Amino acid sequence: MNINMTDDGVLHFPVGEPTVPQEFMTGSTDLTELILPEGVLFIGAAAFAECSNLRRVVLPSTLKAINYGAFLYCSSLTQIRFPEGLEEIQETSFWGCGFRRVVIPKSVRFVGEHAFWENENLVHADVLNPDARLEKDVFGSCYHLTEGYIAPGYPPDEVVDSSRFCQAERGAGNLLYTLLWCSCPERHTDETTERAERFIRENQNLIMEWILRENNVAAMTTIANRHLLDTALVDRYVKLALEKNCPELTALLLRCKGLERTDDKFDL
Repeated sequence: MNINMTDDGVLHFPVGEPTVPQEFMTGSTDLTELILPEGVLFIGAAAFAECSNLRRVVLPSTLKAINYGAFLYCSSLTQIRFPEGLEEIQETSFWGCGFRRVVIPKSVRFVGEHAFWENENLVHADVLNPDARLEKDVFGSCYHLTEGYIAPGYPPDEVVDSSRFCQAERGAGNLLYTLLWCSCPERHTDETTERAERFIRENQNLIMEWILRENNVAAMTTIANRHLLDTALVDRYVKLALEKNCPELTALLLRCKGLERTDDKFDL
């Protein structure tokens, strides 16, 4: 198969080939942009794994499946749009990529284990098919992922602590999904809402640690509006918000106590 790649690293995959072969360009440091033509149905396992300078991928509307490890460790990859019609994203497909936002269309029925593991820049993720099957840790170790909608596969109720979460061990999913729930509770079912609210009530210090760390105003807004914090603990969180110079969080926390912040210096 002829490889048509420009001097600046743009690869146009050949027209008429329905499958990108397994390990097709694994480890290429020359590849910067990938354009797959209409007619491509499958991307083979590890086809573009470890292409560390790959920044942009254009996928065709005909694509049905992305096989395991297809873009594993493509750390510079930040631009991709998954087409409506895609059905499967296999395990480790985008492990260690550079995405800030991921939208998985309604046509996707399956997302494999660790598919987006360690996307450390990922902030927002949407899984648009409420019936999609998500395997374990699809978004594991995505420590900044606090916006979006990922209801399928909501994890069981497990108490976790911050050290376990940092190590991305079992139980971390509950914190991740609860913070995501806070960003759009109106899109969730009664079941996922009840689980998230219960997790917040039972793990308030853990939740507030991450809200303060990320200055997550969206999550704090939902928690304040739904009165989910124990008012006896709010004074401590207000002090921490003041110390971290988070005025919006401070105001929301004061709202939890039925107070308003009227000036920059507030004495409890």
